[in-house]
Amino acid sequence: MNWTPPAPTAVPAPPIPPIRDIHSCANVNDIKPLHLHLDWSIDWDAKCIRGAVTHELEVQKDGTAHATFDTSYLDIREVQVDGARAAYQLEARRGPLGEPLRIHLGERMAGDRVKVAIDYATTPKCTALGWLSASQTRAKKTPFLYSQCQAIHGRSLVPCMDTPSRKVTYTARVNSSIPVLMSALRRSSASDVYEFDQPVAIPTYLIAIVGGLLEFRALGPRTGVWAEPPDADAVQWEFERDAEPFLTAAEQVVSPYVWTRYDSVVLPPSFPYGGMENANLTTLTPSLVCGDRSATDVLLHELCHSWSGNLISCMNWESFWLNEGWTVYLERLLLEKLYGPAHRGFSYIIGAKALRDSLEGFQDTPRFQRLVPEFRDGEDPDDAFSSIPYDKGANFLLYLERVVGGLDVFAPYIQAYFTTFQGRSISTEEWKAHLLAYFATHPTASQALQTVDWDAWLHGEGLELPVRMEYDQTLAAEAFALAARWIKAIGDGVDGAFAASDMQGWNANQVVVFLERLHAGPRVPLSYAARLDETYSLSTAQNPEVRLRFYEVALEEQGGRYADEAAAWVASQGRMKYCRTIFKALYRVEPALAQRTFLENESFYHPIAAAMIRKDMRRHRDVVAVIGSTGTGKSQLAVDLARHAAQHLGMHAEAISADSMQTYVGLDVITNKADASEMEGIPHHLLSFLSPGQEYDITQFVADAGGLCAQLQQQGALPIVVGGTTYYVQHLLFPGRLVSQVPSTDYEGDVHARIASLPPDLRALWDALGDDPKAPPPPGDLWPLLAHLDLACAQRWHHRDHRKVYRSLRILRDTGVPQSAWLSAQDEEDRQHGRREPSRRLVLWVWSEREALHARLNARIQTMIERGLLDEIRDLRRIAGDAPTDYTRGIFQAIGYKEFDAYLTHGGDDRFAAAITDMQTATRRYAKRQTSWIRNQLLPEIRKAQERGEDVWLYLLDATDPAFWKERVSDPAHRILEAFIAHDPMPDPRAQSAAAAEQLAVPEQTGSRLERNRLVACDTCTSDEAQPFLYRENERDKHMQSRTHRMALKRRSRAAYIAEGRARARS
Repeated sequence: MNWTPPAPTAVPAPPIPPIRDIHSCANVNDIKPLHLHLDWSIDWDAKCIRGAVTHELEVQKDGTAHATFDTSYLDIREVQVDGARAAYQLEARRGPLGEPLRIHLGERMAGDRVKVAIDYATTPKCTALGWLSASQTRAKKTPFLYSQCQAIHGRSLVPCMDTPSRKVTYTARVNSSIPVLMSALRRSSASDVYEFDQPVAIPTYLIAIVGGLLEFRALGPRTGVWAEPPDADAVQWEFERDAEPFLTAAEQVVSPYVWTRYDSVVLPPSFPYGGMENANLTTLTPSLVCGDRSATDVLLHELCHSWSGNLISCMNWESFWLNEGWTVYLERLLLEKLYGPAHRGFSYIIGAKALRDSLEGFQDTPRFQRLVPEFRDGEDPDDAFSSIPYDKGANFLLYLERVVGGLDVFAPYIQAYFTTFQGRSISTEEWKAHLLAYFATHPTASQALQTVDWDAWLHGEGLELPVRMEYDQTLAAEAFALAARWIKAIGDGVDGAFAASDMQGWNANQVVVFLERLHAGPRVPLSYAARLDETYSLSTAQNPEVRLRFYEVALEEQGGRYADEAAAWVASQGRMKYCRTIFKALYRVEPALAQRTFLENESFYHPIAAAMIRKDMRRHRDVVAVIGSTGTGKSQLAVDLARHAAQHLGMHAEAISADSMQTYVGLDVITNKADASEMEGIPHHLLSFLSPGQEYDITQFVADAGGLCAQLQQQGALPIVVGGTTYYVQHLLFPGRLVSQVPSTDYEGDVHARIASLPPDLRALWDALGDDPKAPPPPGDLWPLLAHLDLACAQRWHHRDHRKVYRSLRILRDTGVPQSAWLSAQDEEDRQHGRREPSRRLVLWVWSEREALHARLNARIQTMIERGLLDEIRDLRRIAGDAPTDYTRGIFQAIGYKEFDAYLTHGGDDRFAAAITDMQTATRRYAKRQTSWIRNQLLPEIRKAQERGEDVWLYLLDATDPAFWKERVSDPAHRILEAFIAHDPMPDPRAQSAAAAEQLAVPEQTGSRLERNRLVACDTCTSDEAQPFLYRENERDKHMQSRTHRMALKRRSRAAYIAEGRARARS
């Protein structure tokens, strides 16, 4: 049909909506920034920038009384409003969003202009600046400085309204002993003072500074490049053929270039991106200088940002695809204009692999697979950084081009889009509304647009695009064919006929496509990776894109020489496309090598890259546990930590209960569950899922809780394990070998011989155990049976501890493996340090001094009665029926059930009072046992893990006085958690308080688990040899110093003195 496209300005933009940007703390709907002036001095020795920023603001709403700026790790010294000192507050840090700076303006009216000057300095924690020593540069004569402010790092360089929704012009005056450049036009430079002007409004993430020994080379009338002197010639050659033609072609397709000049600077290798589109000063990675001009499309990409991203910006980071998707689309359209359709298709093919990798990388965080991702409050937009906004966005625009009728129909819309929205920051909704309005006059295109599955494209998840996209494969055909030959040879297990001539005449991008296709196929064995290298010399390729893809293939399997080679190579690659990919691949096959390589070279990487590498290697490995005696406030702290993680660390956190009694449905009072209001909306797991008649053991808990931890970690969330069943927590955090992992065949002969030798009465007990693991224990004394079959284990238990004795017999009966063999296997595994790398673990022990805790626990009983304790016990009694109750199993172990039995059976005030006393006593004893387990079992386990070099920390938080909860528990826990998550140096656990110094001092343990837990009779304390007084071997010193032993010793001494006196009298 004949259709006359609307003029570029004919279809107006939709009305500007209120700004929505969850990644900025600034009050951008109340205040509009217009211009800022920077007056900086660079202290090269201290590695900081000092000075001031002056903001020119326009009030948007009547009654506005303050301006809030984004800051992060800045040293704020003074604030002035319209020339007078003003009051301000630097609020608490909100994780990656930083510390909001709230400045009092006095009440203002809409339209008022205000000047706000802030005197400040950057700090060593600045995430925007990369400082390099002279030795880290190519010239090796002066230090080097560069900035990278996207996405939200500009606030660590300058206090600002750090959101893409607001744009400002800026000027700068910089004092520096070393030459500097900025993302602006340089107006003058004299006597170490450099002045700049950016007359086109830009979002603050485009403010940039570079300082160092640099040399300029012209590439054309409006284009040029800066580079370190030793590289200047090579850099000029790499880009001079394409820079000016790129700019001319872009103007023809889009609109005139408004930025005066397009200059670039090639940075040292630690620069984290391929390029950054800072206005008038694109920063480029030196990895583009390959000597074959194969990577100049990155220069083209950054040039296209002069329109998409810089001229038209996304309103927020959810619409980031409008920046990158449009840029990639334009870049590939210009490749077609300059070199032909095959080059456009080839670029989409190359991008398809990166897109697939990114989608797979977010399978456990599918909201980041969306073109318009869903961010949670406080979440760092860098966490979602991937190829998705680039390639999924470009594919969406290519699809729309085809939907409306092809490039001839779509091309006028491109010019209209960039003309209509020039100078604005827009949302996806605004873009869509304008697109539909533009094609409303084209009936065929308009009708076709109604068939687009907008929700699938914008909000869809999964590994596939909503529509299968076809590309011109002319340039990829040979690469695909060669990859198919290699895949077949690998599948058939044959050598195949391969030679270097297979790639004769290929360019580097064809080699890249070949390796990507190979990597996407079946796993490549090490022998074939070596054959690839021998045939095509891939591990020594000068082109880093080829080297990267080869290492991805070579690191598919553990072992071989390529892990060490990749580690050596990545130590000099700061571009995140390379270093993150290699570290992730290396971490999968050689985690220790990956960690060591990163730690040795951490200072080389830009703070953004270093933070992302840490997350890549540790992202899914953090777990926090909150432990302690009953009544100390564990649940309260767990909820507090989860809220703090979300609000200040940008991490979603969920609680996993480690309380063996709280697994039961209902029974909230007797098990002391937190109610909904106390949970404060924090998800809690492993609560209220068992019926009272069911049982739950440590094996089931470790499986369930471990699965939940893994699931949360894969989603980038923080699991917080909380509960008083400390041996559950210990086995989760320090997993020993499961019984099922100890081969039963190793013990069959010995076990069968012992069973055969059982005397008749014990054989009858053995047979009575049966094969049902959930069956109740048979009547009778089971300890002699265990002693006969597994003496080492029997010596761990008191002969009256029927539940534990039965559990040990049950393990033997069900698995054929003695429990002592299981424990010995754990000891051997500890000695061999053969466990897989565990999670990073932070354990917070909520502790209380005994007398204060006892008073709290005694008072709690009355509260429980008022909340309905007796009604719950009556319900349990109805469930139990008339059969005798085993108080050692299931929910019937809960403190209170046994103690109130007599009162609920016979009544009477005396029995009621006795029940309360018994419950108080039982609760206090339980609290004591919990503390004993932590000191005698968990602390030594943590010490051993630390000696193995594992990343595990234990801190005691003194909750003795609830009035000081914030100062002694909550605030210290926040600081500890922040350091733990950020991988910052951890504070000394024993220096936190006097209680910590005392309680965390645990004597060294020797001997095996069985030896340490063996029960020993104390002759001094035993008054009846038929019932000896027993203590555990690992508690010998504690027992000898106990009041019980001292009193027994005193009685023995006194009895001996009296007996001696009587003997004398008789004589």
